[in-house]
Amino acid sequence: MRLYQGRRGDSDSFKDLSAYRLMLPHLGKVPLDLLDTLVLERYVEVRHEHSKPSTIERDLTRVRAILRFAAKKGLVSAARVADNLASVSDLVGEYDDQRMRWLEQGQRDELINWFKFDAELHLILHILMLSGLRLGECLRLAPADFTGAGIQTWSIKGRGRKRRHRTVPLHPRIRQLLSHYPLRSSERMFCMSETTLRRYFTEACERLGINDFRIHDCRHTYAVHLRLAGADIDEIAKLLGHTNIETASRYANIVPARVSALTGRL
Repeated sequence: MRLYQGRRGDSDSFKDLSAYRLMLPHLGKVPLDLLDTLVLERYVEVRHEHSKPSTIERDLTRVRAILRFAAKKGLVSAARVADNLASVSDLVGEYDDQRMRWLEQGQRDELINWFKFDAELHLILHILMLSGLRLGECLRLAPADFTGAGIQTWSIKGRGRKRRHRTVPLHPRIRQLLSHYPLRSSERMFCMSETTLRRYFTEACERLGINDFRIHDCRHTYAVHLRLAGADIDEIAKLLGHTNIETASRYANIVPARVSALTGRL
């Protein structure tokens, strides 16, 4: 990161250079090949608790530039950079006010069911689509996180690195899959790597003809279907773990099905 900062010319603004310096305490000691979803999510949660979505998007764009520069200089393999760039793109999708890619129910279920060949993948896709967890939150789940109340998860917020816990309702289809899923003795529920999951996900979307759909868009799909079912923006923000309701305001233009039905009776 210091090497990238050093190559920047005098034409770069002081504000932009300062932004790179502010990254150093958080990401400066992280090896580039370990800059995955879990690390990036934690970085956003710690540094940008009260930031606007546009500010977070700009900061993640800088991370993307650093990764590309590292690949160009041969500091990390191109394949690994591709995986980490996908992680950055997913997070940018969460804070990009213009991006609202989601799937209708039929196409959503078609994508989920494509993974029936593998019990672990099948359960992961159900959780991503029907609980709205971030990829990092999903992959770190432990058997104890599934309770009668729902799925227990957490995120780290603020400079104090405090954990903020939330409970997401457990969808009946997830509950059914769990009843047949072989629980592991390890702390984590899943052993699949993020790289392997992304490869399968990309292949599934290509085969099903689903264009421009990222793993993080599963989260948008969950939120949109909540909105269509009648959930208000505050409820959606709480379930998604957003401390800034502005991030969830993109779903405000989705008209709940019950409102559409009532309008038809006027």
